[in-house]
Amino acid sequence: MPNRKLIHWSLHKRRHDSKVVGSSVEYCVVLEGTSIVGIERLEESLVGKHAKVTKHEGNRKILKLNIGDYSELEL
Repeated sequence: MPNRKLIHWSLHKRRHDSKVVGSSVEYCVVLEGTSIVGIERLEESLVGKHAKVTKHEGNRKILKLNIGDYSELEL
Protein backbone atom coordinates (compact mmCIF):
# COMPACT_ATOMS: atom_id res chain seq x y z
CA MET A 1 0.00 0.00 0.00
CA PRO A 2 1.51 3.36 -0.95
CA ASN A 3 2.13 5.95 1.74
CA ARG A 4 -0.86 8.28 1.39
CA LYS A 5 -1.36 11.61 3.05
CA LEU A 6 -5.00 12.65 3.15
CA ILE A 7 -5.34 15.89 5.01
CA HIS A 8 -8.44 18.05 4.86
CA TRP A 9 -7.76 21.60 6.03
CA SER A 10 -10.54 23.99 6.91
CA LEU A 11 -11.00 26.85 4.47
CA HIS A 12 -9.89 29.73 6.70
CA LYS A 13 -7.77 32.49 5.20
CA ARG A 14 -5.13 32.36 7.94
CA ARG A 15 -2.05 30.10 7.96
CA HIS A 16 -2.22 26.95 10.02
CA ASP A 17 1.53 26.27 10.26
CA SER A 18 0.99 22.55 10.85
CA LYS A 19 3.44 19.93 9.63
CA VAL A 20 3.13 16.25 8.79
CA VAL A 21 6.50 14.58 8.12
CA GLY A 22 7.07 10.90 7.31
CA SER A 23 3.53 10.07 8.41
CA SER A 24 0.27 8.79 6.99
CA VAL A 25 -2.86 10.61 8.20
CA GLU A 26 -6.37 9.46 7.26
CA TYR A 27 -9.85 10.62 8.36
CA CYS A 28 -8.42 12.99 10.98
CA VAL A 29 -9.12 16.48 12.21
CA VAL A 30 -5.78 18.24 12.67
CA LEU A 31 -5.97 21.72 14.16
CA GLU A 32 -3.53 24.61 13.67
CA GLY A 33 0.10 24.55 14.74
CA THR A 34 0.21 20.75 14.99
CA SER A 35 3.30 18.62 14.35
CA ILE A 36 2.99 14.92 13.38
CA VAL A 37 6.36 13.26 12.70
CA GLY A 38 7.27 9.64 11.94
CA ILE A 39 3.85 8.11 12.62
CA GLU A 40 3.26 5.18 10.27
CA ARG A 41 -0.52 5.55 10.28
CA LEU A 42 -2.84 7.87 12.19
CA GLU A 43 -6.54 7.47 11.52
CA GLU A 44 -9.94 8.56 12.86
CA SER A 45 -8.28 10.99 15.26
CA LEU A 46 -8.62 14.50 16.63
CA VAL A 47 -5.36 16.36 17.22
CA GLY A 48 -5.72 19.68 19.08
CA LYS A 49 -4.03 23.03 18.50
CA HIS A 50 -0.24 23.09 18.80
CA ALA A 51 -0.10 19.38 19.74
CA LYS A 52 3.01 17.32 18.92
CA VAL A 53 2.85 13.63 18.02
CA THR A 54 6.21 11.96 17.36
CA LYS A 55 7.45 8.41 16.97
CA HIS A 56 9.81 6.88 19.47
CA GLU A 57 10.94 3.28 19.19
CA GLY A 58 8.20 0.69 18.88
CA ASN A 59 6.11 -1.13 16.33
CA ARG A 60 2.59 0.29 16.53
CA LYS A 61 1.09 0.29 13.05
CA ILE A 62 -2.19 2.18 13.46
CA LEU A 63 -3.06 4.83 16.05
CA LYS A 64 -6.41 6.35 16.98
CA LEU A 65 -6.06 9.41 19.20
CA ASN A 66 -7.99 12.28 20.68
CA ILE A 67 -5.50 14.71 22.17
CA GLY A 68 -6.13 18.27 23.25
CA ASP A 69 -4.52 21.64 22.66
CA TYR A 70 -0.80 21.99 23.48
CA SER A 71 -0.41 18.23 24.13
CA GLU A 72 2.85 16.41 23.50
CA LEU A 73 2.81 12.69 22.81
CA GLU A 74 5.82 10.50 22.08
CA LEU A 75 5.03 6.96 20.96
